[in-house]
Amino acid sequence: MASTSANRTKTTTQTCSASADEPAHEAKEQAKSWAALAANCCLLIVGIGGGALLTWWALSFHHSNERLWMVPVGLVLSGTPLLVWLSIFASVICRSFKLLQRISTVHLIKYDLHFLIV
Repeated sequence: MASTSANRTKTTTQTCSASADEPAHEAKEQAKSWAALAANCCLLIVGIGGGALLTWWALSFHHSNERLWMVPVGLVLSGTPLLVWLSIFASVICRSFKLLQRISTVHLIKYDLHFLIV
């Protein structure tokens, strides 16, 4: 009987501590989402700036082949956000694929153990 009340107390304590950690966890997740939004906005601004620089060069200086430095700078500014977004997208896909692989492995192990038990 004493062990049952101790288990109830332990379960109640674990529940209270888990609910106390939830606001901190939510605040951390919200901070991450704001940081991701800020990073995406910065990348978007850089990409638009690169496109604007290339457009300005094409409209103003292309005929006379002046200020040719604007072309590689504009290409780098335009291409960098694309490469960053592509690498982030690929890493998320790979991470979810690894998670899917782990889950399927766990299910296979459970299935094999269940098959051996029966």
